Parts: sequence; structure tokens; C-alpha cells
Amino acid sequence: MSQYPRISPVVSQHSLTWDGFPLFHVDAVSPDFSGKLFFVLGQGLGDHVNGFRVLQELHLRFPASRLIVYADRRWEELVKRFDGVEIRWFPKAMEVRSKEGTNDPYVLAHSEIRKEMSVFPEHSFIAYDHFPMADRHARGEATISATMRSIGLSPGATVRPFLPILETDLIWADSFLKMHELKSGQFAVVAPFTWPNKRWPKECFSQIIDQIYERFGLRSIIIAYPEMGSFENKGSFCAYDLTLGQIAGLLSRAGIYLGLDSGLSHMAAALDLPSIEIFIEKKVIPFEVRSCSPFFLYVIEGFFLEQTLPATEVVFSSISFAWENRDNLADAIPVCPACLRKSQYVTSASQTDIDFMCVCGTTLKRRTKNKGVSTLNVQAVCGNAPFSASTNNIPMLIETGKDLVTSDDLLSCERLLEERLVPMIRVVLDVPAPSHSAIDHSPLSEKIMWSLDGILFWMERMGYRSISFTKSFHQQSGSSVAIDLVSVVSQGTPVLESLIIPWGAVSLKVRSMEQYLKFYSFEKWGRPPDLVGIVKSMISLGYKKDAVTAAWVAFRAQPVFRSFRWLLKSWWALWLKPTDQRL
Repeated sequence: MSQYPRISPVVSQHSLTWDGFPLFHVDAVSPDFSGKLFFVLGQGLGDHVNGFRVLQELHLRFPASRLIVYADRRWEELVKRFDGVEIRWFPKAMEVRSKEGTNDPYVLAHSEIRKEMSVFPEHSFIAYDHFPMADRHARGEATISATMRSIGLSPGATVRPFLPILETDLIWADSFLKMHELKSGQFAVVAPFTWPNKRWPKECFSQIIDQIYERFGLRSIIIAYPEMGSFENKGSFCAYDLTLGQIAGLLSRAGIYLGLDSGLSHMAAALDLPSIEIFIEKKVIPFEVRSCSPFFLYVIEGFFLEQTLPATEVVFSSISFAWENRDNLADAIPVCPACLRKSQYVTSASQTDIDFMCVCGTTLKRRTKNKGVSTLNVQAVCGNAPFSASTNNIPMLIETGKDLVTSDDLLSCERLLEERLVPMIRVVLDVPAPSHSAIDHSPLSEKIMWSLDGILFWMERMGYRSISFTKSFHQQSGSSVAIDLVSVVSQGTPVLESLIIPWGAVSLKVRSMEQYLKFYSFEKWGRPPDLVGIVKSMISLGYKKDAVTAAWVAFRAQPVFRSFRWLLKSWWALWLKPTDQRL
């Protein structure tokens, strides 16, 4: 079976333009390219260390090129560690401590780059900036992965930020640990400070610090600013106002990391440090801004619920899992049964259970501690053998709540589908109400909670394509979706005029299943405003025909002024704006 995604990327294999700038592509130039490559790093610390990855990769591949980097002076210590690059500073962006700075620090940089490119346009390219890839959400990509893919770099499944560490950082860290009687790998780094809208309460961090010490005997180094106030927890001490190099040295020696959606989390991700990242803000999809590392767990409990703050039990249970599996954490995190990606998102956890969600929305409810309940007789617990009866006139019926509850059920189903050529299948997906999503009293050691996209990805791998969706609402339990699918092998790829797919609280009318999988398969996370973002991405990269189609999808899903405005903009870009059409 092929692994999702199987749909081709939106970006072609040749260089494009982005907002009028010629966009670099690794396949468009030779390794001895000696022209100019411009890098406009994002304003945050995390944006910088992610941008460093692209800078490092292109520096190695094109050593004769002239690398011009626009950066924020707040991160000057790290930026200056790169040899062979020309550094230019854009105005300081908004600062979390002083609240001073500009909200748009890139205006001057872009103006300078346009003037410089006009002299030798064929030898100058933008190699790093904010390239908002139209298909990045459907792929579940972080910004760094989407940006690398836009210029022809293959990030792979294990892309990471890049953190330039010096020997002096490590020497300082070792001296610091010796002074505080700490051993390498036997302490936690806790980073509780970031913008107010992304913070977890100080008292919650304090509880976790105590639990880490009492349960594992680990002392915590708390990295923040003095504005955070001191922590008086036993076994912990505050290390405030450190340099970025000193922080990098301590992270390289730590045993585990706990932080927020902040730059320090991205620094930890560059070092493959077992880590927990807590997401508080709901305005941005967590997977888009996550710190990329196979050794991270992302606590997103509040993202799908009315509550905003994750419970301390959920965070500490995630830490316990990471610490107890620290030697093989990347392997201990389960693989999604639907799309075969790692399930790194924690939606709920306790002392005995943890729910691992994949970026596709499918969740594995896994028991990490035995409660004394026998789970050997899986079929007896489920109450049904896989599949309801079917005839030649009635599609084979699969109910996720009965027939696809466990991994054994799934394997049994896959074997049957491979052995028998079933021309048509109906899958009934139960979608519980959000308030019930974290409640489960099943005695099973592992249980699959399917998402809409998870079913679609799984059936695509099995050779089935969806042809219709019927959504039903249940006042108490939530809703269900009946999905009819046909075998591509026996029936061929279905030709449809349109397809209406339930997408959270709205419905999407798309031209085909392929279009949905390419751009919209993030239903678990998505909100109608995100659909407009797809339109903006297509326009900025010059995909004007696709932008008009996407604008219609967004407007039909939510006919408000904002979506109508972007519908008009897409038509204006297609018919009136004098730029090349890429599709």
C-alpha cells in the first residue's frame, strides 16, 4: 500500500514567482550558481531557527552563491554565527517584554530587494520568506516543511530547525551544571514565558515542576525573563536573562523539555530533545506552527473543546510518557492507522491512558498502565465480528463504532478487502459531540477514534474513492456521516460534477475527491476563515485559475463579506492583473 499523501503537490518543479519576486527552486539552477539568494527570516526566534535550516541546506548545495540574509537584531547572537553570508537587519519586530517594535518589519527589506533584483533579475531569487503554500494544511505541514517544498527541498518526515551551537556554549553549560550539582541528561528545562495569549498559568507550571521532582527526582531549570517572577519549587531554580548561546548549551544537556508555542521550543526541536509543547491559542492551527521533531508531543487538549487551558494531569501524563520512553520516544509514539503518519498530538491523558491524535484527526486511545481489566477477548468486548451482512444489491456496510474499533479489527477488514473485490462500500462514521470527546470508559487497551479524513485516507490506500456523503445529527451524541465509496480497481475513478463534503460546522462543494484531498483534507482542524487563506496562497503564487475555484468553495461554505471580497480579488487577479498564469 502506498502511504498518503498520494496527490501531487500544487507547486510545480520549476521556479515560480511569489508576490512579484522570482522564487528560487533548486532544480532550476546548477550547483555552481553564483547569483544572489535572498532570505527574509520571520520575525520570531522560532522563525529564525527554522529559516536557519533552509539557509544551511542551500549554503551546502550552492557554495558559490551570494547569500543575503535579512534578520531581526534581537537574535543577532545566533545570526552572526553563520559564515559566508551577508547580514542585513530589518526593523525590530514587536517585543514581548517592552511591547515596542513594528508589526510589519519586512516592508523595507522587500523594497530593497526589489530594487536590487531589478539590476540583474535573472541572477537574483527569493530563497526564503513566507511562502503560504495552498496545499500545506491538507498535507498537515508545518510552515518550515511547506517553505522548503516550495523551493524544491525535500524536508522528509523528520525535518528539524537548525541551531548553530558553539563549543563555548557547551563549556559554559557544563560549568553551570557542575556549579548547581546537576548531571547531563538528568534534569528538565522548563520554559513558561511567551506572549500572553499563548501562556499556560504560572501556577500550572509550578504544579508540574513539583510533580517532575517528586515522581522522577528531576530538578528543573526554569528559563524565562524576570517579569515571570520567581519559582520557589523544591529542586528547581530560575535561570533568567541567559544568552541564546547559553540556553542552547543547557538544552543540549537536558533530559526533557517542557515549553509553549515559543522560540525556545523550536530550539529544543533542533536538538532532538524529548519534549512537550503546550498549545493555548486557538487562532492558529497547531500543526502549522509546531516545533518540528519526531521527539515532540504536542498537548492540544483545549483546541477542540470550549475550555482553553489543558489540565495539569494531561500535561504531566504526557511528560511521564516522554520520560519513560526517552531512549526511543520517536518509536514509542504510535503510527496512525489511517494515513501512517506519527500521532504526536495529545488530546487527553491520565495516569493510565493517553489519546494520541494524528494530524489527519484520527485518534488512538491507548492504555499505558493496566487497570486490571482483561483485554484479551477483543471480539467479546466489541460485541460484533467485523462487518455487517451485505448482498449484491446493498453496499458492504462498515460501522466505525463496531467494525473498526481496534487494530485487530482494522487488519481483519484490510485482509478481507484485499482478498475479495468489493465493488462498493458504505462507511458510517460516528462523530461525537466535542464535550464527549475526552470521555471513554472502554476496557480496551487500544481503541481507534476515526476522523472523516482518516477514513478517506485509509480507503484511498485500499483503492476506494468517495462518491457521496450523508450527514445525520443526533441531539445527545453528536452526528454521523455515511460515506459511499467505489472500488477504483473494479469501477474506475468516478467522474463527478461536484461533491458536497461535511467540513466541521459547514459543507464544502468541490469538483472532485482529488481536489478535496489536495487542498481541504484538514477537516478536524479547519474553520471557514482558513478557506480564505487557501485563496490568498494561490493568488500570491500565481495560481489564478485555482484561486477562483477555491474562492467559490470558501464563499459557498461561509457567504460573508470577507469570503466575498476574496472572491472578487480572485477574479480581478485572473482577468485584470497583468502577471503570468502558472496553471
